[in-house]
Amino acid sequence: LKEAVKARMRSHKPVSSMLSGGVDSSTIVALARNIQAGTGGGPFATFSGVSEPGEDCRESRFCRRVIEQGGLEAALILPSQVVEFEDRLREIDRIMEDPFDLAWIHHRMIYLSARERGHVAVMDGIDGDGVASLTTAYPAYLLRDGQLLTAHRELIGKWNHYHRRTISLWKTYTDPLRLALVPEFLRKMKRSLLDRQPGWLEQSAPISSEFAASTQVAARQADFRKRVDLGRLDTLRQAHAKRITVPYLTAGIERYGRIAAACGVEQRQPFLDRRVIEHCLSLPWQQKSRNGWSKFGLRRVAERVLPTEVAWRTGWDSILWKFRSARDALNRERIIEAASQD
Repeated sequence: LKEAVKARMRSHKPVSSMLSGGVDSSTIVALARNIQAGTGGGPFATFSGVSEPGEDCRESRFCRRVIEQGGLEAALILPSQVVEFEDRLREIDRIMEDPFDLAWIHHRMIYLSARERGHVAVMDGIDGDGVASLTTAYPAYLLRDGQLLTAHRELIGKWNHYHRRTISLWKTYTDPLRLALVPEFLRKMKRSLLDRQPGWLEQSAPISSEFAASTQVAARQADFRKRVDLGRLDTLRQAHAKRITVPYLTAGIERYGRIAAACGVEQRQPFLDRRVIEHCLSLPWQQKSRNGWSKFGLRRVAERVLPTEVAWRTGWDSILWKFRSARDALNRERIIEAASQD
């Protein structure tokens, strides 16, 4: 991972990184900071979206814990600063081809800030979740292999670390049990019935049935379900490899690339370095998830260069909605007027 970060820091102009406070981006930042310090360079530049003063969320607190370690030139961007970016955001609005890209205010403000400070590329933590960890269905594979006590330990750990406040312990057990024990012929029958039924897009989306038929929406939905089904392969390693090739990862990479390019910078992802992917795929499953901890091996790396509470944090709180809400509030009258005209 260090070599992957080092390779993505090569440039004729400065390269920086997003810092979200998550394990993935924080580890990249810590490694980049140490690499730059080792070459006699100055502080490594980071860009973070944080809460307003007095409204701190966990992401903001973890960002600041990483920054407090030193060696960083950290830019903290607030939702209230959207007014300062509004003219530039509108310019980019006009060239965005995917309407969903317009909602990514946080990322655009970070990319624009990086460009204004002379950075040509911004690293991020895509896809640490997929590369350094396993599918959340991994206990089902342990159950199939007869590792009942190990599966029990993992399920209890997952519930304690991530789900205690959101789902019951009973549901934590029933989902992997169903995945492990339901016979394949019953699964095929269910998939066949699902493929014959109209999907949600045909039923509720504002497109005509003729258009849905001409673009083969039902077939596309069936293909998508097949591609994202990670619970019914022969081995955990196969499931891990498939997790790295799911369609929504490709869509995410393309979206980051489009938005970054519109803002005049390049996005770079150390976790998608082939060497990192091949290494993580080759590891035994216990180095990717253990005792319910996701990204177990990565966390052991992270605790060498990050505060312990960041390396072993649980959960994730999105801050992106605060930036969208701030821009919506700024443009509420204009949005209402445009909607009424339509």
